[in-house]
Formats: sequence, C-alpha cells, structure tokens
Amino acid sequence: ALGAAGVVATAHAMGMRDVRTPKRVFAAARRGDPVARRVVEVVAERIALAVAAVVPVVDPELVVLGGGIGRNGDLLLEPVERELRALSPFAPRIEASALGDEATVLGAIAAAREAAQDLLFERGDRGRIGWKEGA
Repeated sequence: ALGAAGVVATAHAMGMRDVRTPKRVFAAARRGDPVARRVVEVVAERIALAVAAVVPVVDPELVVLGGGIGRNGDLLLEPVERELRALSPFAPRIEASALGDEATVLGAIAAAREAAQDLLFERGDRGRIGWKEGA
C-alpha cells in the first residue's frame, strides 16, 4: 500500500512500533531518525515501482503525488525520481501537488460541475450555448 496505511505498516515492519500516523514517520525522518529515513526510502521505492508499471501504458509527461504523500514531497521527490530513473528509461517528471488533501474534493467538484453543465446546456451548431430541448 502506498497511502497512509502503507507508510505506517512499513514503519511498524521496520521497528517503529509506536508510530500511528505517517505524519510522525515523516517528522522523524526530517529530524534525521535513521529508521524513519529508511522507511521514506522504501516508500519512495514502492511509489517508483507503481509509476514504472503504468508509464509504458499511459506515457505521462508528469506524475503528481497528492494527499499526504504529496505533502511530503521534500522527502520523497528526489528518491522517487532516482528510483524511477533506475527502473525505466522513460521516466516522467514527478511533482508534489499544490492542492494537498483538497485535490480529491476539488476534482469531485469539477466533475460534478461539468456533469451539471452537460445536463443543462449544449453547444449549438455555431458554438452558442442554449438550453437543451425538454430541460
């Protein structure tokens, strides 16, 4: 797992048994804790493996790390990029999301807005917007 549960499970497996949240793992890594830094490396390796698996199929120019993972880009971006370059000759750019935890909500709002517009409006032959018949 690559999310919060995966970070905590990796920390537990590596001896950080008192850790309950990824935030604590990343904070310990920032303080220089060697075990926490190794956990970050393992998480970065797993992210790189996941990205390397989809790159040949999707061919993205950019992969954005979001949520809690993205909030810790200062620790993860460099090792993810390094691992990805070792795994794939076609490594895309890796960046951390500026939206953080709001990315999912903002994406849902955008999708709902687009669906509502599709239901209410249509583009006419000349590019004009008009009401759909029967709406």
